[in-house]
Amino acid sequence: MGLEVIETQTYAVSEPGDPLLRRWRKGEKPLLDAPPFKCLTGWRDPFLVGRPGDGLHNKYTMIIGAGFSERPRGTALVYTSNSPITDWQYQHELCEGDGTTGSIWECPLLAKIPPMPEQGTEMCSPSCLSEKYGPPREAIKEGHDWAFIVCPDNAEHAPVYWLGNYDHTVLKFDLQKAFGPYALDLGGNTFYAPNMLTNDPKGRLVMWGWCQETGRPEHISGEHEYGSCMSVPRMLWRHPRSPGRLWQEPLPSISELRMSDASWWEGRLDIMPGKPFPLPREVGEAEHVELELTFDPPLPLEPMEEADGAAADPGEEVHKMRPQVLKSGIIFRPHPSEAPSKLGIPSGLYGAALLYDWNEERLDVVYSNGRQQLDDLCALPFHLYKDASVDVSDRMAGAVEERDLKGVHQLKVEDGQGNVEERSVDIAGTHIVGSKLHFPLNEHGQPEVRPLTLRIFLDHSLLEVFTCTGEVLTCRVYRESEQVAPGNAEGLLPVHHGEGTIELATWGAPTPLTHIAAHLVDEM
Repeated sequence: MGLEVIETQTYAVSEPGDPLLRRWRKGEKPLLDAPPFKCLTGWRDPFLVGRPGDGLHNKYTMIIGAGFSERPRGTALVYTSNSPITDWQYQHELCEGDGTTGSIWECPLLAKIPPMPEQGTEMCSPSCLSEKYGPPREAIKEGHDWAFIVCPDNAEHAPVYWLGNYDHTVLKFDLQKAFGPYALDLGGNTFYAPNMLTNDPKGRLVMWGWCQETGRPEHISGEHEYGSCMSVPRMLWRHPRSPGRLWQEPLPSISELRMSDASWWEGRLDIMPGKPFPLPREVGEAEHVELELTFDPPLPLEPMEEADGAAADPGEEVHKMRPQVLKSGIIFRPHPSEAPSKLGIPSGLYGAALLYDWNEERLDVVYSNGRQQLDDLCALPFHLYKDASVDVSDRMAGAVEERDLKGVHQLKVEDGQGNVEERSVDIAGTHIVGSKLHFPLNEHGQPEVRPLTLRIFLDHSLLEVFTCTGEVLTCRVYRESEQVAPGNAEGLLPVHHGEGTIELATWGAPTPLTHIAAHLVDEM
């Protein structure tokens, strides 16, 4: 046919009497005969937006991701039919991008997002809904309650979303007036190709995604590249305090995976700089772990002072300079293994750390470069290694060339007893992934230092971090014990031959934890 694309939309129907959906019958012919245009550069990933009887549509309504060769920008095509498996007719474009979010849109999703329940949720308590933490609920603009999600171009880019208005009478999404685009996940492109359950019997909107094998160690790279796995199912709501943004948190039934008599709790715990607190050995060695943590701001956390000595806010008293580095988080020590054979592998074989930077308001995963102890890399201020960061804003704009940093920096390290040692830190090969967290403003429109609550799932190499801002960071941390090909690069440190420990740590000032829980869980 002379088409630029070769995708075919097929379907399968489950066999009668198979409630577990284990047996399927392939359709006799494709769901759609052919693309509506010959100039398409992509035509894939159908998603059912509506069906007869849903209160909005009088026909089955489907969208498909696409792109045009004569205008390099993503689009979604709308089809309708009286039957879910026959007689689909092309209608028009749902909307089109401006080129900044890719020349092709993959895996488009469109769904109405419910408001946050008045009673709150597991990670959003009723107190979080008070007017102290943002504009009153009724002040949030009505409408803008449909989420449109796409994956730009290919799996090298991060999914993005808009929150806006969908007119079901004309089958159009108003992209121009929508909020966004925003990153769907803060971990770059590990979380990809999401899908949704829009007719959940309990009325929930549930999303999950395909989690790629990003940053695989080189000794297993190339093997089963598309093996991957699916994410933890996520419930979606409109953010109660940040208009135009989504709130995501795990499906409550995930807690049922917790193994009986395999949980550990700790009361208030003050973490000191230079003294990481190891979690119990069985937690550090486990391949399937759930963690619940609440970090209070480090003590003392003073307002930032400008370099010239002026207070950050005019008219306010000048405070003592806040430490240049204020971070809290978790260190994932590697399981016993031999060293990788080159620098700059964002795999976690040398260990990785999940860090919240209180100065930058960023949540990042820092991967050890093999030249320096991970603890020393974590102690550096973000601006020294930010060029190694794979920020989701970059992923949204296009593919990122991951760069190895070069440079030696002087680091002052406190031993936890008031003694300070100065030593050199080579940051070559350091790799970071993450983004700024978007805390709502207070009633005065000002940012406010608040506790940080995280719910963390580590399933083999897949790390999923749900935050108290309703955002999620998904990435890979390979702490495996398989042997690595021999031949270490010059200057690499030996890999830590510990127990695959997980440690709580802080840099810059003592940090109190007011809630700590660890659960061993069945395989996710």
